[in-house]
Amino acid sequence: MKYAVVFVFVALATIVYAVPRPDGETYPTKYDNINIDEILGNPRLVDNYIACVEGSGKCTPEGEELKKHFGDA
Repeated sequence: MKYAVVFVFVALATIVYAVPRPDGETYPTKYDNINIDEILGNPRLVDNYIACVEGSGKCTPEGEELKKHFGDA
Protein backbone atom coordinates (compact mmCIF):
# COMPACT_ATOMS: atom_id res chain seq x y z
CA MET A 1 0.00 0.00 0.00
CA LYS A 2 2.82 2.38 0.86
CA TYR A 3 4.38 1.85 -2.57
CA ALA A 4 1.05 2.70 -4.20
CA VAL A 5 0.95 6.00 -2.30
CA VAL A 6 4.52 6.77 -3.32
CA PHE A 7 3.76 5.90 -6.94
CA VAL A 8 0.73 8.20 -6.99
CA PHE A 9 2.76 10.93 -5.29
CA VAL A 10 5.54 10.70 -7.88
CA ALA A 11 3.09 10.47 -10.77
CA LEU A 12 1.23 13.58 -9.65
CA ALA A 13 4.47 15.45 -9.07
CA THR A 14 5.57 14.56 -12.59
CA ILE A 15 2.28 15.77 -14.03
CA VAL A 16 2.47 19.00 -12.06
CA TYR A 17 5.85 19.83 -13.52
CA ALA A 18 5.09 18.60 -17.04
CA VAL A 19 1.79 20.33 -17.81
CA PRO A 20 2.04 23.96 -18.96
CA ARG A 21 -0.06 26.50 -17.13
CA PRO A 22 -2.83 28.15 -19.19
CA ASP A 23 -2.08 31.60 -17.79
CA GLY A 24 1.47 31.51 -19.15
CA GLU A 25 3.04 31.10 -15.72
CA THR A 26 5.69 28.42 -15.78
CA TYR A 27 6.98 26.13 -13.09
CA PRO A 28 10.50 26.54 -11.78
CA THR A 29 13.17 24.53 -13.55
CA LYS A 30 15.59 24.34 -10.63
CA TYR A 31 14.40 20.81 -9.77
CA ASP A 32 14.60 19.39 -13.29
CA ASN A 33 17.80 17.49 -12.56
CA ILE A 34 16.90 15.84 -9.26
CA ASN A 35 17.56 12.14 -8.82
CA ILE A 36 14.10 10.78 -8.05
CA ASP A 37 15.48 7.26 -7.53
CA GLU A 38 17.66 8.55 -4.72
CA ILE A 39 14.68 10.21 -3.05
CA LEU A 40 12.42 7.18 -3.44
CA GLY A 41 15.19 4.92 -2.16
CA ASN A 42 15.31 6.82 1.11
CA PRO A 43 12.24 5.98 3.26
CA ARG A 44 12.92 8.91 5.60
CA LEU A 45 12.73 11.40 2.71
CA VAL A 46 9.61 9.79 1.27
CA ASP A 47 7.87 9.88 4.66
CA ASN A 48 8.86 13.52 5.19
CA TYR A 49 7.60 14.61 1.75
CA ILE A 50 4.31 12.77 2.23
CA ALA A 51 3.86 14.32 5.69
CA CYS A 52 4.61 17.74 4.22
CA VAL A 53 2.06 17.43 1.43
CA GLU A 54 -0.54 16.08 3.84
CA GLY A 55 0.12 18.96 6.21
CA SER A 56 1.04 16.69 9.10
CA GLY A 57 4.77 17.46 9.18
CA LYS A 58 7.39 20.11 8.61
CA CYS A 59 8.27 21.05 5.04
CA THR A 60 11.62 21.63 3.44
CA PRO A 61 11.82 24.38 0.81
CA GLU A 62 11.50 21.66 -1.85
CA GLY A 63 8.49 20.22 -0.05
CA GLU A 64 6.85 23.64 0.10
CA GLU A 65 7.37 24.05 -3.65
CA LEU A 66 5.83 20.64 -4.33
CA LYS A 67 2.94 21.35 -1.97
CA LYS A 68 2.32 24.71 -3.63
CA HIS A 69 1.95 23.10 -7.06
CA PHE A 70 0.38 19.84 -5.90
CA GLY A 71 -3.16 21.20 -6.22
CA ASP A 72 -2.62 21.82 -9.93
CA ALA A 73 -2.33 18.11 -10.65
